[in-house]
Amino acid sequence: MKEEPNIDYIVKLVGYDNELKARLIELLVTEFPEDVETYKKNINLVNYKLAAENVHKLNHKVALLGYEKEYAMAQEYEQQLKEDIVVNKERFEELLKNIQMQTDFKYAMSILVIRHYKLFVVHLMRDRALKWHVP
Repeated sequence: MKEEPNIDYIVKLVGYDNELKARLIELLVTEFPEDVETYKKNINLVNYKLAAENVHKLNHKVALLGYEKEYAMAQEYEQQLKEDIVVNKERFEELLKNIQMQTDFKYAMSILVIRHYKLFVVHLMRDRALKWHVP
């Protein structure tokens, strides 16, 4: 089964801190496309050392987006680039395409946020209820 981006790991990581969730998602939305372009530029220039650094940065985003199986492949690809090997290039670039979901990445992330909006509201209500509760 093909993995799809999700924010489950972000939710697990930050718990009920909706502000931090929003910041992490905003970071993903703004940085991911830029990081992909920088990676592509360095790969096309055959600058594998810099491309490895780009892959390292992208790997953090791959993990945040819940790609557990592909994360291991991306780590391996990063190591290969450090050794001037590009064996997993096509698979890694397919992962990047999958994350971008063949549409606008910002739109895809918006869909994920909407999907989890109910969860955010429930957590927010719980947080406020806990603060207002007086024993």
